[in-house]
This record gives sequence, structure tokens and C-alpha cells, in this order.
Amino acid sequence: MQLQQVRYVLEAARLLNFTQAAKRCGVSQPALTKAVRALEDELGGPLFHRDPTMVLSELGRRMLPLLQETFAAAEAVHRQADSYRKREVAPLAIGVCPTIQLARLSPHLAEVQRALPGLELRVEQAAEPDLQAGLQAGTLDLAIAAISPDDQDIPDGLHRLGIGREGFRALCPPDHPWSNQDRVAAAAAAAASDRIQLCAVFEAALPDPVPARHRAASPAAAAAMVE
Repeated sequence: MQLQQVRYVLEAARLLNFTQAAKRCGVSQPALTKAVRALEDELGGPLFHRDPTMVLSELGRRMLPLLQETFAAAEAVHRQADSYRKREVAPLAIGVCPTIQLARLSPHLAEVQRALPGLELRVEQAAEPDLQAGLQAGTLDLAIAAISPDDQDIPDGLHRLGIGREGFRALCPPDHPWSNQDRVAAAAAAAASDRIQLCAVFEAALPDPVPARHRAASPAAAAAMVE
């Protein structure tokens, strides 16, 4: 199936006249008719009944929405590629680890949007190993992750830039022994038997970590589990 065949069929279905469809497509009527018949042979049946007047066949009525979608998708691909060549579209894929709130990125993304009016943004949340894999595969342009300052195991080809320090808060119900404390020592957190693991960075920072009983992918999920 060729894209020009699809276009010829769509014009013929819209005008119900091969002569006018050929004129609209800028080709001769025999060329358009030959292309339509070749597509009919490929699909295994006629798309049009031509006598006494030209109408869509049952196969044509069933195929028409699919052909319209196919042609629209192909045109969208060409427009996107053309915009990319002209630098009218600036794609940017950002990966963020689950412990970082996406709302904190909004002001910075707004600045980027002002600098790049054609910004095409994709943001996804994933665990730190998956973010590294995305960077290496080229599906991500930038990853924002919580990494321990002592972790020097960065894959070749990636560059790490520190942008700040992230603190950790202990979540506990009101009747928990920690509820009246301003700070919880890492050793105490390590000794907790019912701890919720929120991210690997915190686990690596504990002096003598023990396996966490529960796991959560975000602060909101951890808070719900505490409740």
C-alpha cells in the first residue's frame, strides 16, 4: 500500500468522481484509476461500485475510516519531521525519580518554555537505575535523581551535577515514639522493624541498615501506608 494510493481513494470517495479526483490530485485519470485498482487488488475487493453511478462498496465503507486515519497519521509524521528540521520543535525528555515532586520543576520548565516556544516536553518518573538506562539509550535527555554523595558509580558517558541536598522526614502515626521528636537519628531509623523504604538513597545512608518491611514509590504512598 502506497500513500498516494490512499490519497487517491480518499479524494475519489469524497468526490465520487474519478475525473475530478484525478484533477484534484494533479494526475491523469488513467493513472489514478490504475492506482486505485492496484490497491483494490491488494485489499481483495472493490472499494467502489462504478455502475450505474459511482458509490462506495461495502468494503470501501469499512476501509474508509482506516484509510483516513492512515493518511492523517502520515501527514502528521511529515509535518513533525519538517518542523524538527526547521527547528520549530524542540523535544526535551526529562526523567525524575519518584521522591522528587514534579511541582518543584514547574517554574524552571516555564523558563525553558519561554526560551523555546516550540518546546515539546515529555516528563516521566522512574527509579534511578531506569533513569540511567534511559540516558544511556538516548530516550532521556536529562534525569533528576536522588543519589548519595558517596555514590561514585556513574556509568561511562554520563555526567553528574549536584543541584542541592534533599532531607528525609520520618513519617509516623501520632502515637508513635518518634512523633514528639524534632529529629530521628539514622541509627534509630535503622533499628526500626516496621520501616517503610521510600528510596534507595536513604537505605544507603543508614549505618547498619536492615531490610525494610514495607516499600513505597512516593512520599504520598508512604504517608498512606503510615495511616
